[in-house]
Amino acid sequence: MTYKNITVAGSGVLGYQIAFQTAFHGFNVTVYDINDAVLEKAKAKFKDLSESYKKDLKATQEQLDQTFKNLSYNADLGAAVANADLLIEAVPESPAIKIDFYHKLAKVAPEKTIY
Repeated sequence: MTYKNITVAGSGVLGYQIAFQTAFHGFNVTVYDINDAVLEKAKAKFKDLSESYKKDLKATQEQLDQTFKNLSYNADLGAAVANADLLIEAVPESPAIKIDFYHKLAKVAPEKTIY
């Protein structure tokens, strides 16, 4: 199977970096988090991260523009995984949160989605 549509669940310390790196490498990435306010924070972190990519990886503005085009955001889990070939989970390291997340995910993820 070819993975093209990736959902990253969680936009915290690890998740936002995974999402940005994945988008930078040409994948369509949907960033899922619990609400729009948290997703807005992720967008701000992506802008900061893009500066690091310019400096450290010598990324061009064209590469970064494409990276941002590859990113989308959704606070609705069902919508966030609707087209996902692959889901990368980066929710907080709390058993209760993870169990709740996977119970919800199991109800809405397409059969094709690999977790």
